[in-house]
Amino acid sequence: MKKLSKISKEIVWKIIFEKAPIPMAVVSKSGTFIETNEKFSELLGYSADEFESRNFQSITHPDDLESDLNMVHKCVIGEIESYEMVKRYLSKTGEVIWVKIAVQSVIEGDALVCFYVVATPVRVANPEKIVQEKRSFSLSSFFMSNWQTLIPWIIISIVTLYSASFKIYDMYKTYQKIEQQNTK
Repeated sequence: MKKLSKISKEIVWKIIFEKAPIPMAVVSKSGTFIETNEKFSELLGYSADEFESRNFQSITHPDDLESDLNMVHKCVIGEIESYEMVKRYLSKTGEVIWVKIAVQSVIEGDALVCFYVVATPVRVANPEKIVQEKRSFSLSSFFMSNWQTLIPWIIISIVTLYSASFKIYDMYKTYQKIEQQNTK
């Protein structure tokens, strides 16, 4: 198999990116769009020029933004290199569009350069259920990601409650003894 030169690879990549049958974008660390393909423009109704003055935060549904930003932060600090999530985009006309995104960090040397995003539109039969699951996932993911910090606090709380219950019991027994002595 013949290897492509660096220039040929760049040309092939450009053609694949531009002509891909799925929406794709390249996004900076801060979230601004560096490049979008034709399908991404078709999905959301913005031209490539309009995307240059936008960021992913401005097209993400407000209820999905925090979880998306948390994942981006994990990529920026090097905790993860990629992630997938179901989220909602807001089109130019304000229409809510459900997508499954796959995000890959692009790292050059030791530095995060940008993100590569593939957005696959999904049909959602019960959007309310997904919104509820996302909310419960966020809470469970908080506990899962912070369990090492939470466990000592839980143990301290249990020990405190346990020892407090003995103190209350001891106080009750003392009270009973005093009552018995007073009735004699």
